[in-house]
Order: sequence, then structure tokens, then C-alpha cells
Amino acid sequence: MIKKKKEFDKSALSQQNLKWHHIYAKVIISADRFGGNNFQQVKQLIFWLSKCKPQEVFEGLFKIFLLEDKYLQRQELAGNLLFQIKPKAKFNLLEKLFSCLETYNLSVEELPWYFVDIFGKEYVLNTLNIINNKNFLSNKAK
Repeated sequence: MIKKKKEFDKSALSQQNLKWHHIYAKVIISADRFGGNNFQQVKQLIFWLSKCKPQEVFEGLFKIFLLEDKYLQRQELAGNLLFQIKPKAKFNLLEKLFSCLETYNLSVEELPWYFVDIFGKEYVLNTLNIINNKNFLSNKAK
């Protein structure tokens, strides 16, 4: 008796095991090629990302806000995807907000909206106040 090789769906396997850097690269390529607000591309990415692990989705999309070039279309697309998908990831809000202070483009409203949806308005405002106080104290010490 000859055994057949077990077949599997490569696309499903690869999406389940994608790491944040794959997601990051795909979104950057998409933004550079189609812009930050291409409806069809956004829908395709949402469908694709919905099959990935939420933690990897969040990390891949959030890292786009850490790019020093502040490329608006990339952040628009990442913010739009974060806000629409709302990946339930575990992260420290204070650390994430503090890490993107210098590189976040203020025109992209979806990132704070995502944080509010995940943590609530009061918690986000309190965290921003902590950052504001830390910055004030560190500037005063100089």
C-alpha cells in the first residue's frame, strides 16, 4: 500500500504563522504602491490580516508608526487597518505611546481612536497626562 503525501493549504498555514515583520512589509509595500486610502486594497488587507494572530497584526502595524520618515500614507494605512480590525493584543499603552512620540504623524487620527477602543478614553487620557508630566519634568531638569 502506497501512502499519499499529506496535502495542506499553504496560504492558510502561512497566514497563521506570519510574524509582525511580514505584516509590516506587506502594509508598507501596499501603502507605497496604492496609497493610504485605497478602498479595495484596504478591504483585501483586512481580509488577509483577519486570518493572522492579533498580537502579530498589532506589532506589525504599530511598528509603522515608529518609522523616522513619518511617511503619511504608510501611517494612514496602518492606522486605518488598526482601527478597523481592532486586534486584541497585549501591550503596555504607556510604553507604546512614549515610543512613537517623535515619529507619529498627528494627521493620522485612527491610532488614538484604536487605543481608546481598546483601553477606554479615560485610561488613554490619564496615560497621556503621565507622558506629558514626564516630558515636563525631564525638560525642567535640563
